[in-house]
Amino acid sequence: MTRKHPLWAWLLGAFFVLAVFDGALRKWVLPSQQLVLYLLKDAVLLVSLGLYWLHGNPIRLPRPAQRHFLALILGLFVYLVLLQAVNLRQPHWAVSVLGLKAHLAYVPLVVLLPAFLAGLPARKAEHYIGGYLAFIALPVLLVGIYQFFQPPGSWVNQYVVDEAHVAGLFGHPRITGTFSYITGMETFLQFNALISFAVLAAGVLYGRRWLRWGGAGFLGLCVTVLPMTGSRSAVVFPALLIVGISLLLAVQKRGGGYTLLLSFMLVFSIAAILFTQTDLVEGWKTFQARLERIGSSDEARIIGVFTRPFRVIGRAGLFGHGAGTLHQAATKLVPGQGAQVWIPGSFVEHGFSSLMMEVGLLGMIVLLALKGTILWMAYRVFSRASTPFETIIGIFALGVTGLHFYFPVAFRATSAVFYWTAAGLVVYAWSMQELRVRHHAVAAESGVVGSP
Repeated sequence: MTRKHPLWAWLLGAFFVLAVFDGALRKWVLPSQQLVLYLLKDAVLLVSLGLYWLHGNPIRLPRPAQRHFLALILGLFVYLVLLQAVNLRQPHWAVSVLGLKAHLAYVPLVVLLPAFLAGLPARKAEHYIGGYLAFIALPVLLVGIYQFFQPPGSWVNQYVVDEAHVAGLFGHPRITGTFSYITGMETFLQFNALISFAVLAAGVLYGRRWLRWGGAGFLGLCVTVLPMTGSRSAVVFPALLIVGISLLLAVQKRGGGYTLLLSFMLVFSIAAILFTQTDLVEGWKTFQARLERIGSSDEARIIGVFTRPFRVIGRAGLFGHGAGTLHQAATKLVPGQGAQVWIPGSFVEHGFSSLMMEVGLLGMIVLLALKGTILWMAYRVFSRASTPFETIIGIFALGVTGLHFYFPVAFRATSAVFYWTAAGLVVYAWSMQELRVRHHAVAAESGVVGSP
């Protein structure tokens, strides 16, 4: 950023830094101020939105998006969440506040990100991506590698909650990086694998050497660190998304097959060098050992992720139990309640089922319509991309919005940050493409009218 940027833009940048590093502050720097630091990034984003408005900017989507179905369905979603905050089944006002934070805290990104990017040249925006990878993502990955080779009981491997047992396997911890828990690091690695692949693909498609090698190097590092979380989803989901997007490129005859082949060659060459010259291969060995130990014992749980929502429709009802009532932190906010006794029936595992229990069948229909709209817009950005920056946005956003069309983001702050970041990028790129299409249409019409 430069001095020309207004204060709200600087606060927007501070929000993204805090989204990645607030866990480190809570674990290692100011553990006595955990709650303040947990809420700090949300407060910074809210202040950024307020200053943006005070700067004379209306809080609305870019003009092309205002006439799109997105504006209507997004407004309806916000309205329903506000109604769910005052649901008569809410056990405590603090749970309502928690629900508003979980569902709406990062929605302002769909307004602020397009406004910030609209004033940037495309090359400048590419440099911001490079700066993010070099100065934010890379340090987190290096911290993760250091954690993996330290004992599970080491200070660097602690969680935010001191008494929490640090998960490990065969003497190695499941890394958390700068995040409070494993899930935060797992989500961060998934999305950074998508970002680095998007940078690599853009470099290949447009002949940008620094994008090609920078993306390949960072993706190779992600491949090295991904298994250190010990999570199957951290490895499987990015792999499936990368292969799927490469096949889409091939179908559209945009060099997808070449991109896929070259990507794998570059990435695995870099990973092979890291594995043969260092001890980093231990991450994959430990991951394989964990898979062998788990075996097929989790098959029923995996199947249940997709079948369980149909079983809770009756318990959720049309209007649900209120925003925040199924959040993992809700029990800490209700005095004298050690469990979610306000929810009838048996325990509901966090995921799509618990989200349906919160917002009800009506809320889920609206939410899926919103997610489907954003996913379709991401695909349009991907398919119409004509610059490296648009290609990076299209690939990254298509992966993120595709993954989270079904999997919720309300119960993981890191997932919510990346999802609404992707949504904001989609709104910006789609709007720019619409303006370009309309400009070309007007120019073509003028040419036809003026021709003899």
